[in-house]
Amino acid sequence: MYEVGKIIKIHRNKKKWSQKQLAHLAKCSISTISKLEQGKQEPSPELLLRIFQALELEALAKENKPIRFQQLSNWLKSIAHRQYESADSHYQHLKDFPIACFGNQKEQRHLCHFRYALLYCDLEKAERYLPHVISYTEVLASPVSYPYLKAVGYYFMLKRHFIHALTYLNKAAESYPKQLEHDGELHLYYANTYYHMKKHARTHEHAAKAFQLFQNSWNTANMVLSRLLLMINSFVDRTLAHHHLTSELQTMLDNDGKSNHYFIYYVLGMVHADKKDYESALKYSKLNLRQSAQGLTLKLNAMLFAAYIYLLRKERDKAIHVIQTAEKSKLSKAFEYQFFILKGIAKRTYHSELFLQRLKDKVLPFFERTGDWMSIDYCHDILGYVTYHKHNYKAAANHYFVHRRDVVINHLLT
Repeated sequence: MYEVGKIIKIHRNKKKWSQKQLAHLAKCSISTISKLEQGKQEPSPELLLRIFQALELEALAKENKPIRFQQLSNWLKSIAHRQYESADSHYQHLKDFPIACFGNQKEQRHLCHFRYALLYCDLEKAERYLPHVISYTEVLASPVSYPYLKAVGYYFMLKRHFIHALTYLNKAAESYPKQLEHDGELHLYYANTYYHMKKHARTHEHAAKAFQLFQNSWNTANMVLSRLLLMINSFVDRTLAHHHLTSELQTMLDNDGKSNHYFIYYVLGMVHADKKDYESALKYSKLNLRQSAQGLTLKLNAMLFAAYIYLLRKERDKAIHVIQTAEKSKLSKAFEYQFFILKGIAKRTYHSELFLQRLKDKVLPFFERTGDWMSIDYCHDILGYVTYHKHNYKAAANHYFVHRRDVVINHLLT
């Protein structure tokens, strides 16, 4: 409602009209115009048309009927194919239309805005639409609820709440089982979620299916993402050699239209860090930090990786500077706790009782609730390392028993 009032007030003021003058031309009361501009009332389609015609808003007046389903469908398609320029164009065209113009397509309009925000990993903007989209997952019947459930699953995946992500992805699959055989996006989201939960066989299964489906539909941007997941999963599982991986990543970078540069740089950084080529790893991290178009989530992820590389290079002051810069942003709990861990390592406070207490009472339980097994492993590595050096070998063994010991984390702690 506020969108309608904002448009009316802006264009009324441009014409230097009083509310009384506009009310007269639109054949309504002054109080109606006042309520519309304050967002306290939503106009009927007939009244909206009269107001737009009076204000000579021809483009909006022509669109007084509900926005056609096809326009929103085309926007969703451009988002699904990660065609940024096309998605931006649809957004610019549709963003100023009041919600009253969308008639019975309001649900899809919210879904488009929600998914557009997720395309840029802008979780803060996505959260404006999240309550609407979640409410549609609860009231819409199957299979209509499918795209809404899938989108919420993707949101929680980006939020790093992998248990919630899996819940919504499973609900989406259950709401429209046949679509599971045709929707590469759903498999891509499953693969990414399972990767962070360290379920490598399931990651490979879904990433391979996603790659096949995207290949069949010529969705090249998502095809690259699926291939990246297959590569990084094989790399973590030690079934793909460094030189093969680096060579293919460079080829992908040369042929990519910049839509996936961030993710390719990130994987290249990981590979070089694993080879102990920290200078190259840092180079790719800095390239990601310079990509201003990416949302805060990706920027923070790049900062997290940069701090990690600085610690591996034993440049603790630089790591602390990156962490403190990140802490000035609005951090989610996941990022807050991940930077807390790195800060404890950088400042050498990870063995203090205050740090360990927070790690055991707050941080570890949070990651267990969200299913973030990579972060869970970091917590147990630190707890295992500290208890071992306090000669509490039984407690150390319990922590190391949870997962295989990470030599990189132990290198950071020494």
